[in-house]
Amino acid sequence: MATLGQNVLIGGLATQLMAFLFFEAILWRFHQLANTEGRVNLPKGWRKVLHAVYVSSELIIICLKSVHLF
Repeated sequence: MATLGQNVLIGGLATQLMAFLFFEAILWRFHQLANTEGRVNLPKGWRKVLHAVYVSSELIIICLKSVHLF
């Protein structure tokens, strides 16, 4: 039964990681389009927010690595 619980845990973490990476891909695509299209109506300071999300995302990935998911 303990092995089943561990497998469910690893499966849940892997699913969470896939959803997180999907979010990162969408965020990166938005960043790319916003830079190339030169959106004028974006709120002031949006680049700082994106960089903060990138930094926090990397910290989350580092934490997941410490769980030995990779």
